[in-house]
Amino acid sequence: MKHSTLAVWLVGAVALALCGVAGLLVGPAGLEAVASEAILELRALRSLGAALTGAALGLGGLWLQATTRNPLADPYLLGTSAGATLAVVAALTLAAGVGLGAALAPATPLLALGGALAASTLAMRVGLRAGGSPDRVVLAGLVLTAFAGAATSLLLYRADDASLRAATQWLMGGVVVQSRAELVLPALAVGLGTWAAQRAAAGLDVMLLGRDAARGVGVDAAGLERRGAIWAAVLTAFAVAIAGIVGFVGLLVPHGARALVGGAHARLVPATALGGAAFLLAVDILCRVALAPAELPIGIPTALAGVPVLIGLFGGLRRGVGLARLQAPATARAAADSSQRDTHPTGGAKPARLDVDGLQVGFGQRPVLRAVRFSLPAGCLVALVGPNGAGKSTLLRALAGAQTSQGRVLDDGEPRAPGGVVQAERVVWLPQRVELPPGQTVRGLVGLPLAVAGEADAQSEAALRRALERAGATAYTDRPLHTLSGGQLQRALLAMTLVRPAPLLLLDEPTAALDPVAAAEAFATLAEVARTEDRTIVAASHDLHAALAHADRLLVLDANGQLHCIDAADTDRCGAALRAAFGDGIDALRLGPRLV
Repeated sequence: MKHSTLAVWLVGAVALALCGVAGLLVGPAGLEAVASEAILELRALRSLGAALTGAALGLGGLWLQATTRNPLADPYLLGTSAGATLAVVAALTLAAGVGLGAALAPATPLLALGGALAASTLAMRVGLRAGGSPDRVVLAGLVLTAFAGAATSLLLYRADDASLRAATQWLMGGVVVQSRAELVLPALAVGLGTWAAQRAAAGLDVMLLGRDAARGVGVDAAGLERRGAIWAAVLTAFAVAIAGIVGFVGLLVPHGARALVGGAHARLVPATALGGAAFLLAVDILCRVALAPAELPIGIPTALAGVPVLIGLFGGLRRGVGLARLQAPATARAAADSSQRDTHPTGGAKPARLDVDGLQVGFGQRPVLRAVRFSLPAGCLVALVGPNGAGKSTLLRALAGAQTSQGRVLDDGEPRAPGGVVQAERVVWLPQRVELPPGQTVRGLVGLPLAVAGEADAQSEAALRRALERAGATAYTDRPLHTLSGGQLQRALLAMTLVRPAPLLLLDEPTAALDPVAAAEAFATLAEVARTEDRTIVAASHDLHAALAHADRLLVLDANGQLHCIDAADTDRCGAALRAAFGDGIDALRLGPRLV
């Protein structure tokens, strides 16, 4: 464990311990109450309940914000609070109608838990069936929230005074714990949720680059999105069962933690869990004494505190900066000589000979790739060219294993399952679109694949420096991404693809934002990497001049999904294939002897 992460754990634990002591000593009855064993027991249970609620809500918000890539995501967007509210209000009002309201009151936490889990499960099933995206899960949660809110309002409209008063008090939030047994399952959920988030820290960092970019460096993005939705639902359900409706904690705590420790999830997870526990415990103490001997509902101050944070977030998002930032885990800065490596340049992995047989991809009734066949030896740079919409990106996705297809893709004789997780030890895939989290630096971006692989040593630092040098990005290593020009950002992304020694690189428009000279330099670098390190590099590009000047092979894809694999030295076939793909107007580009 890194020293900085350990420091976060220690500081957070001290802050929580101090708040815990205050929770035992502070209350409307004063210090003399501490002498009473009964009062002390009640305060201890309440303090522990508040701490678990804060930790659960904070972690739920952290999971959602990372996996949905939405800085405004909050656990209650899954419909969890609305489901819990409807279950409790329905039970209390219906039971009061038959004279069982008092008997049912102790079961309120269980009712809330059941309603919260039911609503969040329904939101996930509906959202994932609609398209598998966490954004769709949030949309389904909003729909359920609207329905449950209307049903709750109808029940409250018909409730008697006693039921209305009880339901309203619960809706405003308040920690109620009557026995230690009520805290066993919430404590287990918070502990497991923290452990799971800590294990997934590097993957959560990469998720903020976008789903495809995360998959391209070996993260199971779809699986991580589902886990995030599940953990957010479970944690929030237990929080609602303990304290009722406590809004904005899942938004406030993760962003507050980012402001203190940065956006690297290795540090952010403990800061959120311990900080959330300490924060809500402190708020609960304030609620005990603010209106003593009366008690302020805990949901009121958290909602009031959430408004200025939301305003600040909106302002930060407008400027492209602000609290919603990500700092990738820094790799070790110890100096190392890359010549110390005694392994193969591709990290000991076998070179990638790529054989494709009968590859077909279609969307609905529209075929995109038709029975594509070709073979590529290891140690070559391959330019994938063709007109817009021909299917170049689709082909790269299929080769990476990220696109469902028919046919066979053999990586050094081993079949790759289409639609599966990209194997980071064999493949690096750079998609055409990459989302850039505010606050990320070039060094952090380039180091993300190393963090995912668990590499943070002297050799990985040397690899990071070498990748930056090859991509020509050393002059702005520590600059935030949002301050870079398009070309500088393109160089940083290129360095990210070169930092790990995978034998197969699949690059979608790696020179899109580069000027002609820089594009030629980038292709020359890729050609050198392929030949000296025995890698296979396939780069989709519209920069025909640079591609033709440096590529060993051409994959020419026409608008009908037909592909031609040509040795770049065969000028006659290159010219004929390019004319077939682009039309005779390609001659006007004066591409040189390849079209003679």
